[in-house]
Amino acid sequence: MATGATWAPPPFGLPLSAVLDGHGGRRLVVLGGGKVGLSTAMFAASRGAEVTVLEPSSVFAPELGLPGRFRMVHEAGVAGVTLVPNVVVSEVTPDGVRYDSAFVYAYVVSGQMASQVESQPEHIYRAGECWYETPGAHHLISRNASNTEPAKPLAVLVAVTGDNAMTTHDHAGGSR
Repeated sequence: MATGATWAPPPFGLPLSAVLDGHGGRRLVVLGGGKVGLSTAMFAASRGAEVTVLEPSSVFAPELGLPGRFRMVHEAGVAGVTLVPNVVVSEVTPDGVRYDSAFVYAYVVSGQMASQVESQPEHIYRAGECWYETPGAHHLISRNASNTEPAKPLAVLVAVTGDNAMTTHDHAGGSR
């Protein structure tokens, strides 16, 4: 819920009516993989558009029951729609959509690591412990938790092929 603001469409992009009238161009990005987003994507694909659907969760069309959801996702794939789950859109410009796709899986090989992601408390991870961070997470702290013992972390980044922008530096100076 948002209060105190008035929604306005961006100064670029197309209204849904333009897409449905076939004026959407050859490439289309749909933000949100619910029933309406997938239906719009399949319609545009049937008109010859190259369509990508970006969904912030791992579930497309969550408002449908399992049979309907599975069928709709299958039909979108058959129609040639590219479905990208678990992405956080960070910017929409006239040139395209930028999203963060990298999941981070971290494991402490030895020692202790302090880590904090925005909206979460700082946590100390010890050897043998692990954690993950979702795409677009704002990482505030990542450091050796000990002043005397070395630490060896292992981080594995799982990202969409071709996503070169794996990290965004915090220009506000909030990271430690």
